[in-house]
Amino acid sequence: MSAKYGFLLPNESIEYYNIVFNQPGSISNEELAKQVESKEINGRKLSSFRRVYVYIRSPLYYEKACRALKNVDACVQIANIRAFMYIPIRSQLIS
Repeated sequence: MSAKYGFLLPNESIEYYNIVFNQPGSISNEELAKQVESKEINGRKLSSFRRVYVYIRSPLYYEKACRALKNVDACVQIANIRAFMYIPIRSQLIS
């Protein structure tokens, strides 16, 4: 979920932005609700899913998602995504 673009599908690419909810340029509650009815995954609208997982950054994102999904039979779950990068360090022998 994006404060500028709203609900994002796994294959959607977006440009960098620096906006948070409730700032000028952020998506409105009404537009989020419209996206629930118009966005599709594999030909199915978000509103047709029984359970929708929304990865969020803060409680405000959770509130916005719940407000948009209130008229559908959906479960919004808070989840943290932590990316770990493993970079092997090779010892260099100096002769």
